Amino acid sequence: MKIKGYILNSKNYIFQKTLLMLLIYITGISAGAIYCTIIASQFDDSLYSYLLNFFGKIKDELPYLDTFKSSIFKNIRLFLILFISSYFRLGAVSIIATVGIRGFVAGFSSGIFIKYYSVKGLLLSLSSLFSSLLFLPCFLFFASASFIMSSDRKMSDNLQKRRYVLLAICTLTIFCASSLIDSYITTTFMKLISPFFTN
Repeated sequence: MKIKGYILNSKNYIFQKTLLMLLIYITGISAGAIYCTIIASQFDDSLYSYLLNFFGKIKDELPYLDTFKSSIFKNIRLFLILFISSYFRLGAVSIIATVGIRGFVAGFSSGIFIKYYSVKGLLLSLSSLFSSLLFLPCFLFFASASFIMSSDRKMSDNLQKRRYVLLAICTLTIFCASSLIDSYITTTFMKLISPFFTN
């Protein structure tokens, strides 16, 4: 009964930390969206020109390889930050900051799309939905496991570090799969909708 109770408590603890990471992520999204609405107007022209240039290029050529390189570099860098931070007590702060910044970038990007393209901007936000469905749950769960490893040494000892390493390997695999989706499915979808934004 003690073992069963411990397992149940452990699951509840991990679930609570995952909810905490989700809350931090949502806070980051909100901050990014708010910041997008108050940025100085002098940045508007350059951002809008960049988007027009991007859609002009993607109509003629699909940058599968470039998108894959960029996506996998960002995902591996994100993974390494979380993984390395888990081995340091102060790494918990780094993990929280990483989740918040990731949310901020997502909120800012979606805010920019909607700011410039109104309702059509929602299509751009949805273009990353395919990879996000795979990436986001894994990211938040791994962030919560890394946070526990960093902040609660007693809990991390009981969780067995081999299990954490196994989780890390699975996470890295999913991150790579997410990059593949980003580079092919997301890019193809953006090409299909690009005429709505260049005409």
